[in-house]
Amino acid sequence: MDGGYISRRGFSLVEMLVVLSIIGVMLALSAPMWMTQSTMDLNGASMRLATFFEEARAQSTAYGEPVRVLIHDDPTDPGNYRRRILALRREDKDSDDATPPQWRPVLHPLILPEGIFIDVDQPGVSQSRMSFTGSGAENLSWRYYEIEPSGVPSEDSARNVVLGKGIADSPGSQIRFPNPELVAGFRLSNRTRPIHFRNRDDIARSTR
Repeated sequence: MDGGYISRRGFSLVEMLVVLSIIGVMLALSAPMWMTQSTMDLNGASMRLATFFEEARAQSTAYGEPVRVLIHDDPTDPGNYRRRILALRREDKDSDDATPPQWRPVLHPLILPEGIFIDVDQPGVSQSRMSFTGSGAENLSWRYYEIEPSGVPSEDSARNVVLGKGIADSPGSQIRFPNPELVAGFRLSNRTRPIHFRNRDDIARSTR
């Protein structure tokens, strides 16, 4: 019966190629938008963190005591891992050699936005570590940058602070950075404001 005939013809090769071409164009147009948003997120986080360091510098000069900026670096606490930032002031005016110095928080903690982490594998990023007990940080490991009372980073302190868009696959795992070229950050200077990086080449040049 002619009235009951149903066509079973599939897509032609030309039609499939047209569809694939349209999808390719849409992906090509959307990728720069995603990259731009990621760059904006990183740059915004970098500016906030640089301001935090400047406030820590001001605390150091105001109190006449060293201040350390701590980067959470304990993967057993995945919610804060390489995202939580503290500033501590050393109080040791009345201590002797047998008494360890006391460290007191001087600023409200800073939490980096979701998906943004300190990239510790970049050149010039701090490898110095300390443990800090208090303020919910018991027995956790932290990396730190130290600022002298003069406002200058200590001689043995690292100078580069680098952020990247990362992924933590599971609690306790290391952070993966799918696009290592997508970075933001700054270098601590002696007197002026932090010097911001524009790309990975700036980071590499800063350590030469």
